[in-house]
Amino acid sequence: MAHGTVEFFNPTCPITVGEDWDFQTCGPQQTAANYANELGQHGDELRHATHGKRTSWSWTFVNNLDTGTITIPKGGLVSEGWHVDSIQIQWGRDQIKPKMTVNAHRHDDGNPHAAGSCRTYTATVAIDAVAFGVPADLGGVALASGAVVDFRSATYTLQVSHIDEPGRDGSQLAGENHDGVETLSVEFTGDATADDYAIAAGWTNDQKTTTPSNTAATTTSLNLIHHISNDADIAAASSNASGT
Repeated sequence: MAHGTVEFFNPTCPITVGEDWDFQTCGPQQTAANYANELGQHGDELRHATHGKRTSWSWTFVNNLDTGTITIPKGGLVSEGWHVDSIQIQWGRDQIKPKMTVNAHRHDDGNPHAAGSCRTYTATVAIDAVAFGVPADLGGVALASGAVVDFRSATYTLQVSHIDEPGRDGSQLAGENHDGVETLSVEFTGDATADDYAIAAGWTNDQKTTTPSNTAATTTSLNLIHHISNDADIAAASSNASGT
């Protein structure tokens, strides 16, 4: 009989995300299966079965760069059987370096995701590292010259829509991605106007909120969204445009 153990300070991470990210900790590892059943004449269960078991997990990393451009993993990337569903990077004015959380899943029944088996999506933003706090240019939105307001925090997210198809026995057959989406949520200290920041082309500002306070500074928040094409389609379009 194999009993469990009591462990301390032992988070693990099986995926690779880039040398400028130091692994910090992991979230709960959750394994679940689909439950199918049939009810009888009187509405009670006759029989049941589970299928399509899969495991979800997340990991948190801290960036280690003081200069240069930070690495953002590709959405939809498959690493060691784990499919990257979403990536979230957070900055704060009281935070030394940005933190990144990667959410992924793995199939435990049927065909696991293999490296290169799913379409990937590349972040369109290039964000420079800073020694402390929030950079003045976040790729999707940047502080304008002469602005009095300043960034308080920012969150960048890259995620993909992922479809899994079961085979004849209910286990995993194949999966694929579509519709990559970037979002950028930015919070300012102050009542920010459109003259205080610049929004990059292709980004849509779908929400602006201004919050006054009787005990603190007014804050302003923006939420931006940007849909992107998969890497294979972008490469094909570039090849066709160049005539190669």
